[in-house]
Amino acid sequence: MTANRFIYEGYATDELYNELKADSAFPLVRELEFKHGLKVLRRVSTQNKDHRMIDAWLLVNKVGIAIGYAYTENNEGKIDYCFRTPYYKKERGQSNVDRSTLHSNKISSLMATITRHNVIRSINEVVASKLKVIPPLMSQHRESLGKSNKYVEMSANEVHALLLMALGKSPNSEWVKIDQNKCIETLDKWEEADRVARTKVEQGKRFFANPFFLVGVDDKNDFLVGKFRVVSYSEGDVVTETIEPFKRYKSYDEVPDLIPVMTMVKLAFESKETMRKLKCGMPIWDGYDENLDAVFYYGSSPTDFDQVFMATPCPTF
Repeated sequence: MTANRFIYEGYATDELYNELKADSAFPLVRELEFKHGLKVLRRVSTQNKDHRMIDAWLLVNKVGIAIGYAYTENNEGKIDYCFRTPYYKKERGQSNVDRSTLHSNKISSLMATITRHNVIRSINEVVASKLKVIPPLMSQHRESLGKSNKYVEMSANEVHALLLMALGKSPNSEWVKIDQNKCIETLDKWEEADRVARTKVEQGKRFFANPFFLVGVDDKNDFLVGKFRVVSYSEGDVVTETIEPFKRYKSYDEVPDLIPVMTMVKLAFESKETMRKLKCGMPIWDGYDENLDAVFYYGSSPTDFDQVFMATPCPTF
């Protein structure tokens, strides 16, 4: 057996491997690697179902997305093997942690339950859950370009007058009159709304229809990086093409094409007068920065399983 068999690429050390082999949860980790391809990322502290802090092994799939925790507990003198994942919830339990935790004093029983209930989701399912961040990113990008809605700010009589004019009749009667200045003002607003709408379409295609980086940073400052493009978009339903699948990195320095933009992001937000909370140089913020040509979104604060995200066009050179 070697460290690389059980520990994710780039994270294996002799010290971590020896610690893993000596741990009581190693037989469970070994089974999860053999049957589901999960690998250890690191040892972490987390809550158990009784709200006590315990040490656990954070496991990831082959693209580096965190899947769950493996650990053991002492249950009346017997070892209880435990697996917790945010991708599965039992119908009953005392808390969210309890409902997402499966345990047994027999590894074979625990593994059978995991298989029977499809507890460990496929890579495609887990990646799809991460790509759900793309519609909010697209929305943040569109909203930053201005408002394109048209509002009718006229009375019924003014609309009546316009209808008469459209039909070649005179509207200037005692009851139905038209204010030409108001017409000019409304027309200018609507022309601007059309211009903004065209810009949104053009800029949306430029940004998302071409390959873009999708970058996430989690609670431990690890980076999840992939390249994608949007093939079609309709009412929140996004179809994407994977240019390069997700991969986990310890630093953006490991992705040469990301170094320039990430350096500028860090400098830009560190120098803001109103300091936004940063995670490894990335703002925990919803919005688009035109100067950086990068859009940011976070659905929740970063954890071992959740990231703050940024999208930015891939370099064309």
